[in-house]
Amino acid sequence: TKDDVFENALALYFENQEKALTEITEKTKKDASLFLEALFTYFEKEAPAFAKTFNKNVHWTIRFAVRTKFVELVRPHMEEVVSILASDSRMPYAVAVTAKTASDMLVGAALESENGYFAKNKEELHRILSHILGLDRASGRRREIPSFLL
Repeated sequence: TKDDVFENALALYFENQEKALTEITEKTKKDASLFLEALFTYFEKEAPAFAKTFNKNVHWTIRFAVRTKFVELVRPHMEEVVSILASDSRMPYAVAVTAKTASDMLVGAALESENGYFAKNKEELHRILSHILGLDRASGRRREIPSFLL
């Protein structure tokens, strides 16, 4: 049926996203700043693709469901990194609350229906998330991402 085709397409889409997020987490989880940089790089690429696929061709309820699923995919990866920060005593907030807040903010901004929102606001978003995670981001400059993450 049409619903089965749609479900299968979404399952494949999220399977690929999960693989990418797992790779990012595994390669960067010991360095929260690098993890955040890698997530921003990932969403810089993913946001336009998401917008092209979901913003014009799909009903808003489906877009919202996909966004919610994306948050669910990002949250455990964020929580893993936040837990490492907490174990180093650099995390001033509760791990689960911080991971949920950071995931909601990042995914919400990246998958915002306004065309180009993430790209236009990425530096400010990065500063805010760095602050929430207790990372030094005063310079406002982004670190170079190692080529193996691109």
